[in-house]
Amino acid sequence: MTFWGYDSTFEISFHVDADVLQRFNPRAGQDEEASLQVFDVNRSRIESVASGIYARRKQNFNRLSTSDF
Repeated sequence: MTFWGYDSTFEISFHVDADVLQRFNPRAGQDEEASLQVFDVNRSRIESVASGIYARRKQNFNRLSTSDF
C-alpha cells in the first residue's frame, strides 16, 4: 500500500509492506478494502513510523517493513 506525505512543497512516497498490515490484524483479508481498513485503524502509528524514517533518511521514496515497527 502506498501513501504520500509532504515536506513543505515536496511530495514524499511511502510504501507499507502487506506484511505490516497483516501483522496489525492477522484476521483481515488481503484485498484492497481490508488493507485500507487496517491502514485507517493504524494510521497514526504508521504515520509516526513514517515520519521517523523520513527524518533519518530524507528520501523521496521510503519503504516501511515489519522491522520498522
